[in-house]
Amino acid sequence: MKIGILSDTHGILKEEVLKNLEGCMALFHAGDVGGMEILERLRKIAPVYGVEGNNDSIEMGLPKSLEVELEGYKFFMIHDLKSIKEVPKGYDFIISGHSHQFDIHYKSKTTYINPGACGKRRFGLPLTMVLMNLEKGTHLEIITLDK
Repeated sequence: MKIGILSDTHGILKEEVLKNLEGCMALFHAGDVGGMEILERLRKIAPVYGVEGNNDSIEMGLPKSLEVELEGYKFFMIHDLKSIKEVPKGYDFIISGHSHQFDIHYKSKTTYINPGACGKRRFGLPLTMVLMNLEKGTHLEIITLDK
């Protein structure tokens, strides 16, 4: 199962992002979506699991955090991981955004993923996203976007 993981689009959904998401069976958006039109375009590709970012409107109806189980893996997602006092335990993956800084690290049996931002370049950071493949174990691929 191929999963696209993105964050901080801030209302911009680049064609390069859409091309990389082709063939995904699920999409995770870790907040700061920037509008319903972004979610609608993403839903044409695959089911979208998204959370509200600090720049998203409450009218979008996104939860502050989300728990999802796919292919036997447990996911927890929140926009800003620093916004919670204690990181929940028992998840295979914790996905967050907010910082615009790509990061993958491991703590105990949990993989922490921040896909970075793939909307508008900010803070001098590259635009990034992550593709995950859950077939025959877990494979993570960082995608650095051209523009």
